[in-house]
This record gives sequence, structure tokens and C-alpha cells, in this order.
Amino acid sequence: MADLPDFLEGAVDLHVHSAPDVDERRFSDIELASEAGRARMAAILIKSHQNSTVERAWLVSRFISGIRVFGGLVLNETVGGLNPAAVSLALSMRAKEVWMPTRSALNHRRHEALPGGITVLNDRGELVPAAEEILRILAGSGCILGTGHLSQEETFALADRACALGGIQVLVTHPEWAPTFFSVPQQKILAARGNVTLALFCLHDAPLRLCTVHDDRARHRGNGCGEDRVVHRLGSTRHAAAGGRIAGVRRAPARRRVLRR
Repeated sequence: MADLPDFLEGAVDLHVHSAPDVDERRFSDIELASEAGRARMAAILIKSHQNSTVERAWLVSRFISGIRVFGGLVLNETVGGLNPAAVSLALSMRAKEVWMPTRSALNHRRHEALPGGITVLNDRGELVPAAEEILRILAGSGCILGTGHLSQEETFALADRACALGGIQVLVTHPEWAPTFFSVPQQKILAARGNVTLALFCLHDAPLRLCTVHDDRARHRGNGCGEDRVVHRLGSTRHAAAGGRIAGVRRAPARRRVLRR
């Protein structure tokens, strides 16, 4: 563990995938918590595209000490999509983040040339009733609202409504990734709302570091981020949250596995 960067100490990763999962992951939940604890991280938030991780996080916390382990819920088709009842249940079990649809999102499906998909907007560009109800459930709960893989239009509408309702902290999910890309000016507009934070992180095989926010869309069409800029360009670090995706597929050398997705 001597090769771990000092900035991991006290860090909180708000977006990390681990097994069990339908995708192969480098660590199990318990292995992830153990390794993150050895790196002296303060906390991790386990994410799954398929199921709630709140129960998994609670169980891991019973076995691994020295690090806080949290869970959340992604509103994909496997949990009923925009399902207010599922959100209420997750909150009752102390979920720390609820994400809008990711792989089930209409925007994601279109990017992958797949049919179907969930949108939070109706034909008039207004939030659908289920999305409105979910926002009202989250208001004042202390639970983060992640934007998932929604489109730019959906994200702006969601952030605006969350700001109007009050009591909802919005975390824009990987704004530097091609399907959910936001230019730097767009990110500044979002951040100016006051209740919005941009989640900046490294994808797949990129080593864990504070990722830059680039204004060059072409550099973000693949997986990974540039190494030449390590300071984001929003004007203030209070608008950015860094995550490392430290529990991904089994490709990296073992000695660097904590630094990889």
C-alpha cells in the first residue's frame, strides 16, 4: 500500500462499484471496504446499476471497521424505474444517494443505439409526475440526488426543480463523460444554482486522481481523462466532488488495484 497517494487519506468516494454485480468487478463489497480502510479513506458509497446497495452497505459495516460504508439506489428498470415507493424505502434504510436512471435512461439507450428508455420529462419538457414526487420525497431528507445518465435538458430541468423545492443537494453524475457531457460554461451555470455539485472522476483504467473538467468534448468520447490538467475549471472547489471508481473490472495489475476503477 506504500504506492497509494496521500490524498486518499480521509477521502470519501461517492461512486464506486463492487461485487455482487452482473458486471465483473475487481472487489467484493467486503474486499472494497477493507482496501479502502487500509488506504485510510473516510468512507465509500457503493453503487449498483441493478439494485439497492443500502442493505449491502449495512452488512459490510458489521464486518469491516475503520471506514464508513454507505449505500444508495439507482432508479433503473430493475427497481421499477421512477419508483417513489422504492425511494421512500431506501430513505427509511438511510440511503445516502438516489440516482436517476443510468443504463435505463432514454439518453443512455440512445447513446448505445438501444431501444426504449426512461425519461424524467414529458413532451412539453416538464418533469413527469413520478419525478416530481421523488423530488418531494428527497426534499429535506439529507439524501443526495444523483442525475444518473440523464440528458443535458433533463439534468437542467431536474436541477431547477430541486433548487425551487429546496433541501435537495444535486450531484451531477460524470459531466465529463460523452453520454452525459457538459461543457465548462454549462457546468458553471449548473454550479451557480448553489445546490448543485459536479461529480468529477476517472473512468475505467485511469489512475485515481482529481480529474480535470475539460472543455474539449473530443477528449471525453472514450473512457478515461487527461493527465495534463488536474485542477478543475469551475472557479471554486466547493462545486466539485472527486470519485475514483476504485472497484472495477479485473484488468489492472494487482499492486495498483486500489487506484483503478
